[in-house]
Amino acid sequence: MADELNDAEIQRLLSAGKLRPPSAAENLDQPPLSYDFKRPQHLNKDQLRMVENIHVQFARLFSSSLASSMRMVVDADLAFIDQIMYSEFAMALPKPCTAYSFTMTPSGNRAVLSFAPSLLMALIDRALGGKGIGVAEDSRALTQIEVGIVDKLARRVIGNIE
Repeated sequence: MADELNDAEIQRLLSAGKLRPPSAAENLDQPPLSYDFKRPQHLNKDQLRMVENIHVQFARLFSSSLASSMRMVVDADLAFIDQIMYSEFAMALPKPCTAYSFTMTPSGNRAVLSFAPSLLMALIDRALGGKGIGVAEDSRALTQIEVGIVDKLARRVIGNIE
């Protein structure tokens, strides 16, 4: 077996490791970077414009996915882009909430996709043979059948995001 090391090679490797032991103190000469979670760093104008273009393209893909799911004309437009803290985002989510957390394949970044309850109720109504009119005051948890309907849309939308 050519992959095995003999005793002399093992001793050489061990002695090389003893000459310069790894130390956690080596990086102490550089001070750690501070980050203020209460006032996060904001995106510059070029980055914000790029994020806006990405969301406009996503809105187009989302409207076509939703139109095919609901079998009716659907138009999705970008209302605004804002950079807020995660705690503000979490507090703004409706209760009960239908949200999906996932990792985007090319970049490895984490993302959250949340659907408005009125949109989900309209989608479920249409999928079950109705006119696609959701009840806005219907704030209840989804049933297993409804979750299955919404999961199909969510998988398609997450694919569009990736």
